[in-house]
Amino acid sequence: LFTVRFRNDEEGQECCLDPLGHNRLAGREGWTPSTDIVETEDTVVILMDLAGLDKEAIKIVREGDLLQISGVRTRKPVPGMKRFPRMEIDYGPFQKLFRVPQDLAVERI
Repeated sequence: LFTVRFRNDEEGQECCLDPLGHNRLAGREGWTPSTDIVETEDTVVILMDLAGLDKEAIKIVREGDLLQISGVRTRKPVPGMKRFPRMEIDYGPFQKLFRVPQDLAVERI
């Protein structure tokens, strides 16, 4: 087992480092969700691993031939939590860009 180290970097900012020294502060660094893209005869399906996000936390925007999917995963408090014996889930903002056809129907995503 290991203990996650906490420190305060800035006033009001909790900094959490995992055992490898990676910063796990929500909002400090971005993360990249795993993504699969599947083409069928008449559609393209984008599957993203966005566990823990509400639909309202995800933003989908198309500008020209670029589709941007972004959002923020926030750490939800666990009642009675004392420490993190293991911390692997990334929190904070994410953004992915994809090239898409000009005639993409964004409202169907």
